[in-house]
Amino acid sequence: MRLHRWIALLCIAKTFPTRADDDDDVAHFIAQLRAEANAAYDGDADLSAAVGRAAFVESFVANGLEEAARELRERGACRAAVDELDTATSRAWPLPCDGCGRALAADVATAEDAAALVAAATAAMAALFHQGGRTAVVPDAARLGGAAAAVVDALRDRAAAVITEHLGARGLVAAGALLTRLSGRPADDALELDAGHAYWEPHVDRDNVAAYAYSALVYLGDQGADFAGGTLEFLDGDGARAVRPRRGLLVAFSSGAENAHRVSRVTAGDRFSLAFWFAADGVT
Repeated sequence: MRLHRWIALLCIAKTFPTRADDDDDVAHFIAQLRAEANAAYDGDADLSAAVGRAAFVESFVANGLEEAARELRERGACRAAVDELDTATSRAWPLPCDGCGRALAADVATAEDAAALVAAATAAMAALFHQGGRTAVVPDAARLGGAAAAVVDALRDRAAAVITEHLGARGLVAAGALLTRLSGRPADDALELDAGHAYWEPHVDRDNVAAYAYSALVYLGDQGADFAGGTLEFLDGDGARAVRPRRGLLVAFSSGAENAHRVSRVTAGDRFSLAFWFAADGVT
């Protein structure tokens, strides 16, 4: 009932503005979400033992805003309210989980950044082998060109800043990067290495390279607009936690078994993402 009430208020305020303080409706919604989050936290001893208050409250608010925006989109109405909710979520926040580190940050890559990298990757991948729907390229100047490589360097620095601030990492050292395309209609050509490659299987990043301490993904397109499928899922003991890719969104997480994850199969379009891995002090 709380969500539906606030959706109705937001729709009325943004469609038929009548008060000078209409622009405060999202702020009021956020304040209500914070109050509910604090009450839930205080009433659950197991929750307070597992995660800090600030992390829980910020995640509760972010999830509430995303849920409201999703319902508004599904109803095809209240465009202004959706836009304001999207703006309200454009920042970094930690994601609570049991014994792991995760964080999201919106708008880490601009639309221009994403377009430049997609264009450079598409050109570079034209002559690369692929495994089913997956094609990957090391995003350096030799393969992407100097301008695109400079964008990659800037995004690596932004990813490291989010990991340092929100996951408490120290002494980060770049340990690898890949720019990957997952295609809903993979080419059947002479460059095919393994048509049956199942990139959607669960995996742990540190199992691939023992030095990985932290991982980061930057999405270069929007799920729904640019591709179908391709949801990131963290495989927690009590169920999967899903992250829907949006252009410019960064997902950062510790690279061990606490963050086993998978990406659902892309069924249409092309999903481009830029992955970074870091070593860190005190993580072996």
